[in-house]
Amino acid sequence: MSQSLAMVQPETWLQNERELKRERRKQSNRESAKRSRLRKQAETEELARKVEALTAENMASRSELNQLNEKSDKLRGANAALLNNLKSSEPEKSVSGNKNSGSGCNESNSSSKLHQLLDTKPRADAVAAG
Repeated sequence: MSQSLAMVQPETWLQNERELKRERRKQSNRESAKRSRLRKQAETEELARKVEALTAENMASRSELNQLNEKSDKLRGANAALLNNLKSSEPEKSVSGNKNSGSGCNESNSSSKLHQLLDTKPRADAVAAG
């Protein structure tokens, strides 16, 4: 009988040990799953905060863009009005008999530069420059 008792005790002990390891593993998995859920919840909350901040930034940028577009439109209108005033106030160009006169050539050159500065159409080289 003592021999059968000796056999039963190690088997029972082994079975209890297995059950204990199984329970520890289950508990460890529960804790790991809980940490994972908490981490996921924190990440979700952080992303929600980022969405809120980026939405506000986007709205501010759109507002600024609208204001800049309005300002640009006003400046283009003012530029067009100045060009019209310039064109209407320019004297008719007459053919000068004296082609060697320095002042006539200088006036034409400065008038050409003024027109370049006031031209409303964007130039191709201005786009390439920057």
